[in-house]
Amino acid sequence: MITVKHATTKKRFGDSIFKSIAVGRAYELLRHDLMEHLKEIQSELHFQYCRFHGLFNEEMAIVRRLPDGSIAYQWHYIDKMTDNLLSVGLKPFFELGDMPDELVSGDTHACYWNMNTSEPKDYAEWGALVGNFVSHLVDRYGLDEVRTWYFEVWNEPNLKGFWQAGMEAYYKFYQYAAEAVKRVDTGIRVGGPATAGGDYVAELIAFCSSNQVPLDFITTHAYPIGEYCEYKERVGSPYELGEYFVGRFKEVKEAVQKSSMPDLEIHWTEWNTQSGNSSKNISWTCNPTVDLHFGGACVVRNMLGVRDICDSAAYWVASDIFEEAGMPHSVFSCTYGLVNIHGIKKSTYNAYKLLRKLRGYEMDCERGEAYPLGCGLAAVEENGVVRVLAYNQQLLEIKEQPDWNENLEIQMPDGEYVITAAKIAKGQGSCYEIWREMGTPQNLSKTQEELLRFCSMMKYEYQLTSAENGVLKTGFRLKADEVIYLEIQKKDIPALPRKMSDSFMKQWNAALMLAEK
Repeated sequence: MITVKHATTKKRFGDSIFKSIAVGRAYELLRHDLMEHLKEIQSELHFQYCRFHGLFNEEMAIVRRLPDGSIAYQWHYIDKMTDNLLSVGLKPFFELGDMPDELVSGDTHACYWNMNTSEPKDYAEWGALVGNFVSHLVDRYGLDEVRTWYFEVWNEPNLKGFWQAGMEAYYKFYQYAAEAVKRVDTGIRVGGPATAGGDYVAELIAFCSSNQVPLDFITTHAYPIGEYCEYKERVGSPYELGEYFVGRFKEVKEAVQKSSMPDLEIHWTEWNTQSGNSSKNISWTCNPTVDLHFGGACVVRNMLGVRDICDSAAYWVASDIFEEAGMPHSVFSCTYGLVNIHGIKKSTYNAYKLLRKLRGYEMDCERGEAYPLGCGLAAVEENGVVRVLAYNQQLLEIKEQPDWNENLEIQMPDGEYVITAAKIAKGQGSCYEIWREMGTPQNLSKTQEELLRFCSMMKYEYQLTSAENGVLKTGFRLKADEVIYLEIQKKDIPALPRKMSDSFMKQWNAALMLAEK
């Protein structure tokens, strides 16, 4: 049994986990279908920032070298992309990269769309590009607005696939970019190192501190599957089973707090539910954990775990309109989006939708013994309404996850209440499993698409109950990878009739009677 009661110290539920979302690259933000998906996402999930690759990619057509060797810039696509973001209520979290062809020192590329990962042949030209870009944004959108945006330098420079030159070269690269930003205005925010796995955070802070280089925030990335990349079969891993992801967040927080810049914001600009149970089957491009209903439980578990130890965590990515490994064309393709190519919502989307409902003051949730492995619960209260979110995530290393049957005793004033429940389960809030049962059709008929949209909707139920002696009793049962949300509020008065007199209603009805023939 879990006792849910008001906490001694009032603390608002942290919403930093809803601050950022991501899309694949800048050019994709010129697509109508992706923008329609973002519009729908924003109507319910209300993210504030969007991060993406490919800002300076050749397809954005920014840099032109003139016959005399000088550089000219054109910002048409940048302006359209930025306007598109702002039109759906998203501010840009700019990733300053990759390297335009006119500035590159080499010919190394990543991703289907040819992200150039070479360092610049002239660092001064790189700084000039960044400075002119930021200056143009100020001219177009105003300094007050641009000061609310973020400018992150590059992507995962600790991985050879994204940066060939090594971390020492990255620090120089970062310095040129950061100083170019601040030359436009010292109030515009710039940061990094945008590393994979939470690495090189302390090192970048030390470099900036020693060399008086601007640094306003920290960015880095983590994925649950990363544990198997670092520790083969988890041998030597210092983390308890299932604790790697949250553990990395805690380590970065501690590294910042122990540094010479302890108050820096921390933004995890990439994460998603990609998980594994073996170093032999690691897959970054075809991992079903982003489509399965496993993903919903993974989102809830991990976001509840990190909500107080970061300033944002951007899910990678919003939509399956995503061309990192080539554009997906099948209904589901183990692509990272919260919605598929049709805009059909996955369990991960529904998980964010339920998390978004948790507003108010955190409540204490006391259990006589430890939660079952992979299980957990959070509760909040606002204006007399109690909201509870619980999950039962089956870690991939566990062959059989038992059901979680739990009773709740919630501290509430005596009276009658309505409990409204929403659940994510196979075929109800997660339609991937139904698509598999249908034989994984490549091209959906209209009716099949309607079926999957129906199955993407969560299961909703209600019950009437009462609180007695200051306690409301209820409970739930969760199978493996299911998530449940409970909203408990006082029973309202019965529906009121229109405010019309009986005599007026009689006159009105008589006036509408058909005349006798």
